[in-house]
Amino acid sequence: MPEGLTRIINPKDSAELLLLNTSIQTDRAFKVTVGKGGALTLVAEALVSPIEKRFPLTLDAEPWTQGWVIEQRGRIRGFIACAHNEWNKRFVIWHFYVDREHRRKGFGRQLMDCAISAGRQLGARTAWAETSNLNYPGVAAYQRLEFELPGFPINCTRRHRI
Repeated sequence: MPEGLTRIINPKDSAELLLLNTSIQTDRAFKVTVGKGGALTLVAEALVSPIEKRFPLTLDAEPWTQGWVIEQRGRIRGFIACAHNEWNKRFVIWHFYVDREHRRKGFGRQLMDCAISAGRQLGARTAWAETSNLNYPGVAAYQRLEFELPGFPINCTRRHRI
């Protein structure tokens, strides 16, 4: 487990959050294919050449209501921002980023654990996130965090009671 401190996000964090490297590099992407009986499936395919994509982070007029950051040595290494939809008991993850240099160290799991705990306290039945078909590394991370891929665009859902 990383030596990180998870805490509630505050307005003073904005400038540092915008410095997070939200980019990914991948040599694979998901493609929708039509199978027998018209069933749609996601298939990971190799790209002709690797791509790098940066996911823009904006903090103005966001639909999320709760957020957490994880700090290490006084610096923000990642954050997660969510909102609870009472009507369908879904905890929506609007942003989930760990600085590229600090990935695969447990920071994402620590942040997700905070979010899932908050969703559980609010009575949410599922946690839901959406990402790009180009975000193969992100989808893999969601899967490691017990999310499933039930829909298109790529919707990552943690279906069991959170």
